[in-house]
Amino acid sequence: MLPGPTTIRQCAACTKPFEQETLLSGNTFGATFWTDGKMEAPMLPESHTLIKCPHCQALLWINEQEILGEVDWGDQKTYPQARDYLIPTIEDYLGLLESGNFKPEQERYLRFYAWWAGNQPRRKSAKLLPLTKPEAENLRRLAALADEADEEGRLMKAEILRELGQFTEALALLRHPFCSSHAQVVAVIRTYSEQGDPFVKEIHFD
Repeated sequence: MLPGPTTIRQCAACTKPFEQETLLSGNTFGATFWTDGKMEAPMLPESHTLIKCPHCQALLWINEQEILGEVDWGDQKTYPQARDYLIPTIEDYLGLLESGNFKPEQERYLRFYAWWAGNQPRRKSAKLLPLTKPEAENLRRLAALADEADEEGRLMKAEILRELGQFTEALALLRHPFCSSHAQVVAVIRTYSEQGDPFVKEIHFD
């Protein structure tokens, strides 16, 4: 991983500066993959479209925030007040969704990241943590946004249905044709659907 320059943006809510790190290069060596589509890669940090201001905790679409400048990675002198942005919680995503209407791509983003955030405790614990009612409602709404004519959309919806406990419906979607690059993921989701297991799972690629 090779970090790039740091972009300094200004929070539209409190006007204070925050940092947006960039990458010159990265890779997926040592990455962990999950059935809900999340990838955790130590050499490829995840970027976020919706962030939380480190000063006032306002939720911000990062690309809508004014750019104040750019500094070399590690430079903390040019903008001494600048801090790393915070990553929203599932409560942040779901609360924002309740606040109003969004463009389709924004709603999909919020619901997808709420899904991932809700599953995070399940990735780190052997305890079987059932979906909360808000999580389940979010997944039902995300499933409605999925395009079944698209392979990735169909695969995503099958996983959502599995996590909702709708195993018959998930298996029905998985009977549709998929390209070879999706074969292993399809097999994993099918296996857990047949077992009646609704929890997010790590995928071990051959």
